Amino acid sequence: MLHGNEAIAEPTANWLHLAGHTLMLMLALYLTAIAAFYVPPVVKAILLYFFPMSVYALVASPLTILLIGFASIPFGMAIAYGQAWRQSASSIRVLLQQNGSRRVYR
Repeated sequence: MLHGNEAIAEPTANWLHLAGHTLMLMLALYLTAIAAFYVPPVVKAILLYFFPMSVYALVASPLTILLIGFASIPFGMAIAYGQAWRQSASSIRVLLQQNGSRRVYR
């Protein structure tokens, strides 16, 4: 706010920021790979065997919604950290293009 538009136009990511996003993205992809083995069979069992009760369970029980949320956390993490990684990488790419071949450390 004090610097006007200069603070908005200036990229804020650095190499450590990108490294942190890379580690979190790898963790999220690992958790998503693990979740890919247990979430589809559980969803299939719920839809096939408990479908008549699942409509009432979604309306009546916040615990059901909480369990669905916990089951879908790895997938949401992978999406969120993938977007954050892409944003950091593009910010660093802009810094490198602006500064040419000089090393950029922030």
